[in-house]
Amino acid sequence: IDELVPFDDAAEGMDGCSTKNEWPLLIAAGCGFKDCVKTILEKEKDRDLIMKTDLYGHNFLMRAITGKHRDVVKTIFQNVDDDAILDLMKVSIYWRGGLLGATYETPLRWLIKTMPDMAKQFLELCVTEKKKDSLGRKKTTYNYDFVDDYEWVEEEKRQKANDGSICTKIKKMLMSKCQNPSNHVLNLMIKHDKLKLLKHPLVSSWIEQKWKRTKLIYVTFFALYSVLLAILT
Repeated sequence: IDELVPFDDAAEGMDGCSTKNEWPLLIAAGCGFKDCVKTILEKEKDRDLIMKTDLYGHNFLMRAITGKHRDVVKTIFQNVDDDAILDLMKVSIYWRGGLLGATYETPLRWLIKTMPDMAKQFLELCVTEKKKDSLGRKKTTYNYDFVDDYEWVEEEKRQKANDGSICTKIKKMLMSKCQNPSNHVLNLMIKHDKLKLLKHPLVSSWIEQKWKRTKLIYVTFFALYSVLLAILT
């Protein structure tokens, strides 16, 4: 592990960083060194250090996912508590796809495309069951933040666009064009033929909630259209 990072003079111990703001866990995850990642996680319990990011805002879980290191991702899921996993997954990457084609990626989107089994495991973390009463009936709670993520992505976008630099202004302009429906999590599941993920209880519940909110509007417009069609014909 000591050989993984070219420490600068100010670095000390496991939390030392190189001049690129990288510490051993970031490099090990990005390179696919599963055993190194496991060793560091076993020794380092400081949440702030685990949440550390590089200069681009990528944490070690995102490094492992974008590097397509499935064994490392699985190791992280096994050795990091659920709450920390949820926080680590709330990271966005903005790609420069052109002024008209810019879009953004999140860890879950990467998992859907490259590691659907790990995406399913993560969706399981977003569903919690608690006993409701003395009869043993359970109440299921769903966390929709990652299925419908536009709100917190917008918040992160606003936070990243506040330093006033030219580079950030360009990113802001690109990000303003990234709300593409085809980039929605559910559309990606369909596009990449991950139908098993669409059947997950979290996704099914989210679709049901959306339908309950829009059903009246849909039925009303359908009825008006039917009446208009009947009059014209």
